[in-house]
Amino acid sequence: MYFLLELGGKTLEDYFYQKVLVRHGNLNKSSKKMEQHLLTNILKGATQALHQFHQHGIHFDVKENNFLIALDENQSEPNPDLESNETIPCKLIDFNFSVISERGQFVHTEQMLTGIKAPELLNNLRPPTDKADVWSFGLMAFRLFHKEYYLRMTYEDLMNNILHPYIENSNYNGHLDQLIKACIRGDPDHRPTMNDVFNFLNGEIGHL
Repeated sequence: MYFLLELGGKTLEDYFYQKVLVRHGNLNKSSKKMEQHLLTNILKGATQALHQFHQHGIHFDVKENNFLIALDENQSEPNPDLESNETIPCKLIDFNFSVISERGQFVHTEQMLTGIKAPELLNNLRPPTDKADVWSFGLMAFRLFHKEYYLRMTYEDLMNNILHPYIENSNYNGHLDQLIKACIRGDPDHRPTMNDVFNFLNGEIGHL
């Protein structure tokens, strides 16, 4: 099976940071928090792209630079109003680690960045599912929203120094924080599907 994609625009990360910089003049945490609405619309587009791929397989490399902002018919990037609820479409790229479900391929995750690798991929206690991508998606949203760098961290440092304190802090209970915490649940069976994530971001369901 082959996936043919049109050329996209900026990466999800570059697009979001550019919009924050243009609107606020800096990329500090408070500026990014003010753009929660924009980030939600971008994440909805990324969610749709990943959900579509999950109909065929598991990506295993979900991070900010592996989504491109889709261009319109005039090859222009989206320029939404501040209060727009419109989904910003994204394209998923880089399928080097991907596995097509129907082929039953052996999963090689040794080269994956530890900072995005779901815990079940570290201990190999169960066959991986697309919920491993949900974990990585949650970490991507976490980094964009909270400006925490984690990609090169060991799993132990990530959990002990960043994720556990974050998960246990009830002050982090906003809409995006609820999404992130649901995606990074330790048990993959308790993580939402990407379709659930989209419906939550779109306001169609109230909890995950």
